[in-house]
Amino acid sequence: MLPEEVRQLESIVIQTLQEIDTTFQVTVGAADQRGAKDSGDIDPIITKPDANLKFIRMAVLDPVVPALSAKDFLKAALGRTNKDAGMK
Repeated sequence: MLPEEVRQLESIVIQTLQEIDTTFQVTVGAADQRGAKDSGDIDPIITKPDANLKFIRMAVLDPVVPALSAKDFLKAALGRTNKDAGMK
């Protein structure tokens, strides 16, 4: 995946989060940022000022993940977060 494609995917994640709550912030990491020529995926880091981990986890797992799936953005679920433990 080229850096331009990473930015396009980042835009989709940001737009989807903003539809849920405009105060979410997203930083996307990908292999190209570590010097690789291409990347097969992106790693979004989602934050929200003054929100605790439980709130962010519920806000992302419940509405955002299904919304991204409905947009055919998510292709596979390789890891699932345990809502109670906060772990994959």
